[in-house]
Amino acid sequence: MRLNGLLPGLSLFVSLWLALPVEAARLQFWRFDAQANRLTFTTDDSIQPTAQLLSNPTRLVIDMPSTTLLTPEVQSYDDGAIKEVRVGALDADTTRLIVEYHQGYSVDPNQVEVRGESSRQWTVQLPDAIAVNSRVLGARPSTPADNLANLEPDVRPLLDSLGARTNSSADNTNNDELPVMPNGRFTVVIDPGHGGRDPGAVGINGLQEKQVVNDIAPRVAAILQQQGVNVVMTRNSDIEVDLEPRVQVAERANATIFVSIHANAISMSRPDVNGLETFYASESGQRLANTVHSNVLRVMGMRDRRVRSARFYVIRQTSMPAILIETGFVTGAEDAPNLADPAWRERMASAIAQGILLHLQQGL
Repeated sequence: MRLNGLLPGLSLFVSLWLALPVEAARLQFWRFDAQANRLTFTTDDSIQPTAQLLSNPTRLVIDMPSTTLLTPEVQSYDDGAIKEVRVGALDADTTRLIVEYHQGYSVDPNQVEVRGESSRQWTVQLPDAIAVNSRVLGARPSTPADNLANLEPDVRPLLDSLGARTNSSADNTNNDELPVMPNGRFTVVIDPGHGGRDPGAVGINGLQEKQVVNDIAPRVAAILQQQGVNVVMTRNSDIEVDLEPRVQVAERANATIFVSIHANAISMSRPDVNGLETFYASESGQRLANTVHSNVLRVMGMRDRRVRSARFYVIRQTSMPAILIETGFVTGAEDAPNLADPAWRERMASAIAQGILLHLQQGL
C-alpha cells in the first residue's frame, strides 16, 4: 500500500483495517533501521494501526489503539534527515510511534510504503528525504503537544479508509517475477532439520523446530520446482534422519547446492534474542549464504544476526556450496509468534526460494 499526496500543513491519514483485538495488545518490539530507512514493529495480538504524515516539521505518526507500552523510548540521530524516532503512550490504551525529520526535510508520500506482514507485524519503508525550503513550508518548532498528545486541530485527512490487506507471499515474491531456470540444469537439495522423534528446539508455547521446518521446507521445494529446478529432499515426511545420510543424499544427487533449514533457540529466559542467522563452511557456501540471507532480510524485515562461518556437519561434509539457515528463534518473543504462523512461514519459504534462484541466476 502506498501513501498518496502531501500538502504543507496537512496530514496524510491511512486506516489499516484489521479486526480489533478483544483485549489490549502489547507492543513487543520496535526498531528503526537508519541505513535501510525502515521502521518495524510487532505486537502480541492483532491490532488496527493508523498512519499519519504531518508537516511543520515532517513527522510520520503511527497510532496503535488498544495497545499498551511498557517503557517510552527515544532514539536520536545526529546525521541525516531524521531527527529522532520515539515511542510513548498517547493515552491509557493507545501507543504512538513517531519518526520526526529535521526542519527543512520532507518525504514523498507516494513512496511511503506501509505493509502488514501479519496482523501483528508491520513494516514501514520510508523513501529518501527531500530537502525543501523551510520558509515555503511555514516551518515552526515542534511542541510537546506534537510529540505524544493530540494532533493539531486543523489537520485534515488527504485520503480516507484506504483498505490494507496483510501481505501474502505473492506480495513480495510472486512466482511470476522469479527467475526461471533452464529445466533440470540445477539440482538443489533441501534438508529439513530434525524430524520424527527428534523435535529439534522447543520454544514458547511448546513450538517445536520440526513443526516450523516441516512446513517451510516443502514450500521452498515446490517453488523451486515450479521455476525449473530439480529438487531432492533429504526427507519427505516427519521421520528422523541421521546427519550422514543427509550428506549422502546430496552427494548421490550430485547437487548444485545444499540448503538445510532450521529454527533457532536459546534459553527460555532470553526472549529478547531474535533474528535470522545463516551459516556456511566454505567460500562458495559463503556466497550462497550472503545472497539467501540478504534476500530473506529484505522480504521479511527481521532482525539481522548475520552470516557466519560454522562447522555444522551437514555443511562441512557436503562437497557442494552448502548453507544452514536459522529462520528465527522459537524462544524469541518476536520470532516465535511468526514461526507459529502458517502465512508467515509461507512468506519465509518464498523468500528463501527467491534467494536460491537469485544465486543460481548469478552463476554461483
